[in-house]
Amino acid sequence: TFLEVDGVAELRSDEFTRQDEIGVLTAGTACISVTALRWLDLSTARSREDSYFQPWPTDALQVLGRGVVGVSSNAVVHPDWRGTLLAPPENCAAKPVRLVYAAVGLTIQRFFESPAHCSVAVTRNDRRMDRICQSLGASSLARISLHGVDADVMRFPRCCVRQVEPALDTLWLRRLGAQELPPVAQRT
Repeated sequence: TFLEVDGVAELRSDEFTRQDEIGVLTAGTACISVTALRWLDLSTARSREDSYFQPWPTDALQVLGRGVVGVSSNAVVHPDWRGTLLAPPENCAAKPVRLVYAAVGLTIQRFFESPAHCSVAVTRNDRRMDRICQSLGASSLARISLHGVDADVMRFPRCCVRQVEPALDTLWLRRLGAQELPPVAQRT
């Protein structure tokens, strides 16, 4: 991502080592998507002063209040899998779901199982990640420029999150199992 955006190939290791969890989607032995997750208690100054929040306007951080928030970052779909649609579960009339939507949706599912009162993410708008987050119930707290790209500071309040895709439920139930992803419905 940094190479695409800034022409810089260097990524400091703490971008991943400071994470609490890494969500991974695989197809066979291939890693096709990752998402980083961590939990910050905003009642502590250390969390409020975390470098993740440095580019945020002060009022956007204040909206989060105090207490535990989930931070989702570094969502990436392997280039060979971008545009992939996942088939719905068998015997289900639902439409296929985009892999990127599934990756973000599963992150939100993890948020539901956490003690966090909300989850946040900074979206790359040139990749339409803002639209995916909004379709899942997020709202924008601010627009910023991050690595030279327009980005939205998105907030997923627990009360507003939507997840209606049966394929996500199926994937969530299979987590940590040996089963593969649902069949690919279409690749664009």
